[in-house]
Amino acid sequence: MFRIGPNGSQPYSAPEVTLISLRHITINTTKADVWSWGAVLFSHQRQTRDPHLRDILRNTLVIDARARPDPSWFLDHPYTLSF
Repeated sequence: MFRIGPNGSQPYSAPEVTLISLRHITINTTKADVWSWGAVLFSHQRQTRDPHLRDILRNTLVIDARARPDPSWFLDHPYTLSF
């Protein structure tokens, strides 16, 4: 966990990053990165029917950061393994 401010590209920022104030607070940046990865995938694949990609989007774009998977989850995911 790191102390961060509202950095990065706003459309891809996790809700907890978007909502922090200018004061320094601690958030789990790893979980914020998981959200951002899902947001990037979503922005490029909106019309997909791929069930594996839909599963990634369903699990990454979760408001509650504690409910998002760890990055290691992606390593064994069928969508990731397809590349």
